[in-house]
Amino acid sequence: MNQKVRKAILILFLISVVATVAAYFITDKDITTTWIAGGIAGMFYIMYRFSK
Repeated sequence: MNQKVRKAILILFLISVVATVAAYFITDKDITTTWIAGGIAGMFYIMYRFSK
């Protein structure tokens, strides 16, 4: 995979990790929204990890 695409996926992963923590506190500790955001972060991690 192209290095620019891998870097973009890595940046999206880092943003989604921060969004997961933010979603936890912004939604008054609503665990459903936190799990959804965490799942998206996990998806980006898997895409980055196995995109070699």
